[in-house]
Amino acid sequence: MSKNKKTILLNGSLGRMGEAIIDEIDKNYPKIKILHAVENSAHPEINKVLKNNLIIEKLPKKFSVDFIIDFSVPSSSMKLARIASKLNIPIVIGTTGFLTCKLKNYIKFQKNSYITII
Repeated sequence: MSKNKKTILLNGSLGRMGEAIIDEIDKNYPKIKILHAVENSAHPEINKVLKNNLIIEKLPKKFSVDFIIDFSVPSSSMKLARIASKLNIPIVIGTTGFLTCKLKNYIKFQKNSYITII
């Protein structure tokens, strides 16, 4: 892998947005490499191999990436935001369905982290 490639962890890889992101990166972004295509650990397609040789996996206990993209569910997004904050990894969250109280928790993370909610 080229030193110039940026690496990502994609959470919610088998959802509509996750699949669209995988396709878009494969087609148009040769300098981005998805290192971890993550789904809920109970998902029936864990270990599925995608057409681009990505393997669907549960969230690894340890990982190192340049940034994280999350299109999952609010509880998973919160967990990943905490991890990203501790590891100082930028994260973009596109998850919908948050309650106001959960958004306030994100604002606390954002003060000390690179967290963007879209």
